[in-house]
Amino acid sequence: MAHIFPVFLAHLLHVEEEFLDGEHVHIHRIERKRFRDRCNPFDIPDKEFINNFRLSKDIVHGIVDRLSPYLARTRAYSLTPAQKILAALKYLATGNYQRGDVADHNMIHLSQSSVSRALNDFLNAVDAELVTDAIKFPSSEDERAKIKVGFQEKYFMPGVIGVIDCLRVAIKRPNNDEEEFVCEVHGYSLNVQLICDSNLRILNVNPNHGGSKQEATIWNLSNIQNYLRLIVEKGEEESWLIGGGNYPLQPWLMIPIFGVDANTPEGRYTTAHSRSHNVAKRLNQALQNVWHCMNSSKPLHYTPETAKKIVRTCCTLHNIGLSMPGYLQNIEEPVIEIREQYVDILESEVHACGEARRNQIIQMFFS
Repeated sequence: MAHIFPVFLAHLLHVEEEFLDGEHVHIHRIERKRFRDRCNPFDIPDKEFINNFRLSKDIVHGIVDRLSPYLARTRAYSLTPAQKILAALKYLATGNYQRGDVADHNMIHLSQSSVSRALNDFLNAVDAELVTDAIKFPSSEDERAKIKVGFQEKYFMPGVIGVIDCLRVAIKRPNNDEEEFVCEVHGYSLNVQLICDSNLRILNVNPNHGGSKQEATIWNLSNIQNYLRLIVEKGEEESWLIGGGNYPLQPWLMIPIFGVDANTPEGRYTTAHSRSHNVAKRLNQALQNVWHCMNSSKPLHYTPETAKKIVRTCCTLHNIGLSMPGYLQNIEEPVIEIREQYVDILESEVHACGEARRNQIIQMFFS
């Protein structure tokens, strides 16, 4: 029996250590919560707040009001809705959890795991409450007419109801369907289809395809193409998107003409087309410059499904942020580039109708 006592004593010491460790963790949580509650980011100067969270205090207060029902506390030490939202915004703005960015930021004071949980809750809440309100493709002729005016006045391009392009968003190597996300340039990525108006307002976002899919393929699978085909067939013929040379020519999608003299009608059309299409490049710059998590220089360390939510959320926040003065102040006008790329013509009849429509546009507005 003598040998049992040392074992029992060691067990008691282990239990005591676990109790003390648990007590230490409990005290640490209390202190961290007190510190968080004393540090109110809404008290800092407006400029510093925007530098950290990208949006103004008024806008963030509005988001807190909208999302609070989805982010209510579930435990005594849980974050408040405002703390969850600010932690998520800080991550989306910086793209990482490194010290000084999110995890130990003196205005948030959270562990990396807490930030990750807050981000997940925030993404789900934005998907449920904000995305469909903030991102809308024009559904009426009046809405489309307003967008056309913007492109006509700024770029002298008629009939344009949006520009389309894709943005590569790098992600970590996925566990499943790896080949779907392989991209030669970015390793693994989403190929995100974006449509916007002349003011860089996003009208449609489709993050549902991996980096292996080309732009024309994503477009051919898009619900927006079916919608535009329908409105054109119903008689609203002077409504089209502007796309680059990696898209097919269709009556509802105009692309440039390659290798033409700038002083010819075809050249003037292509110049106006390319200036209009540069809006999409500015949008890509804005998303990557403001919401650094979308910058493909550092991949998102999340599953493809979570990465898609991050993309939708950043696009939603972008549209919300457009109401802020100076939100796009550092976004420069890109240099015009006209790159010819081969695209398979899957529907020769549709291509012929698109060519006829483009010729009509050139004759009416650029001759």
